[in-house]
Amino acid sequence: MNLSQYLDFVPTNDQANALKAISHFIKEENTEDFFVLLGYAGTGKTTITKAITSSLVDSNIDFSLNAPTGTAAKIIRNKTGQCSGTIHSRIYTVDKEHNGDGVNLLNRFNFNEEFTIFIVDEASMLSDWRNDDNSFMTPNSLMEDFVSFVKQGNKRNKVIFIGDDFQLTPFANGEQKSFSPALSKNYITKKFGWTGSTAKLEEVKRQAEDSIILNLASNIRNLKSFKTSREIGIPTLEHGRTKSYTQAINNYRSNFEKGNLHNQIIINKSNNSVDWFNKVIRERLNLSSNLLSVNDFVVLQRNWMSNDGQLFLKGEMALVTAVSRPSNSYGGQQFVFADLEFIDLDGCVRKATSRILFDSLNTHHGTLSKEKEQELVAHANKYNAKYRESKNIFDDEYLGAMRLRHAFAITCHKAQGGEWDNVFVEPSTSRNFDPRWLYTAVTRSRQEVLTWAA
Repeated sequence: MNLSQYLDFVPTNDQANALKAISHFIKEENTEDFFVLLGYAGTGKTTITKAITSSLVDSNIDFSLNAPTGTAAKIIRNKTGQCSGTIHSRIYTVDKEHNGDGVNLLNRFNFNEEFTIFIVDEASMLSDWRNDDNSFMTPNSLMEDFVSFVKQGNKRNKVIFIGDDFQLTPFANGEQKSFSPALSKNYITKKFGWTGSTAKLEEVKRQAEDSIILNLASNIRNLKSFKTSREIGIPTLEHGRTKSYTQAINNYRSNFEKGNLHNQIIINKSNNSVDWFNKVIRERLNLSSNLLSVNDFVVLQRNWMSNDGQLFLKGEMALVTAVSRPSNSYGGQQFVFADLEFIDLDGCVRKATSRILFDSLNTHHGTLSKEKEQELVAHANKYNAKYRESKNIFDDEYLGAMRLRHAFAITCHKAQGGEWDNVFVEPSTSRNFDPRWLYTAVTRSRQEVLTWAA
């Protein structure tokens, strides 16, 4: 199987070597379990992914295209033209008999006995810690449950993990890991006993050599050992540097398009900065008369399930299309009803209507203080017999209300896996320079990056 025939250009040396190795790997008679394809921005990971999926279609080999987040799954679907989904939706089902806090997710069983190639894009985000945030609970870590699912249907099934090992690594128990588990051959072999190979793309594609974004990303990688310089910032993007954050905000306001979640984003280093920029942007857009307004951009701060069983994952962004007045106080908290549209890159819309915990819009993480959460739970226990019996937050429309945060500005971890036409990046200095953070933020842009004087 010659994967190079699916390219419309002459591959770089790195690409040619990777294509040859993957061509060998995807043969059913090959006994390896996994292949890790590493690649920096602009080196051709997506092009190779499209070549792989096209060849599997032509060869009538079953495959499953996946990503850790809904946004990442939509992006790879649009770029390859193949169906894709989140790993969560592929391997979990809701435990409808569960009594207790939140929603309990059960492992699906893989009944497909056909030899299948599983492909995971943006694998740097794949976590090896168990999700238990009082809204959704998983049996084991996402990576453990995924690995188990892959081999259930057919022991010869394989996985291709694709990702950029210079991007931010996942969080585990509130701390950032030193590496991405799904991109580490040694970790996968030691943890799961699998055998596999790896290839790395380092050459920027010829047609991308003049890309400002990709040149900038390369320069940031090369700066990784220069943490002691007086001021790092984004030294190669002088045309994209404004005199102040005020000018950056003015540029954001000038380019703002109502309802367009994918046009631009501000990426900040801290939650305090996110709060400040969201506040100022909302003021400039005349949205600040209410804490939640029509045309607000918001991001889910906690997993949420609709009445018809649709799962909306933490980190998904939405447009607010209608807002009611605040309802009466419940457990000492205020709530509003809101209509939201979760809009894909291809224009597809998922609509949702929910109560919104008003105070969550004023918090960093969409969570109340421990005392306020306890007061809310006590109120549900007192007045909601169904919740009192089940202890499931989604059996109470107030406890199960959406937790949101404004999303004109977000943190880099929230942005990871997403893409916008224009990205505003908080500047770096020698004191807070983190090459992975800056690289991840810059590579969220499809067209232009702008920063301001530090």
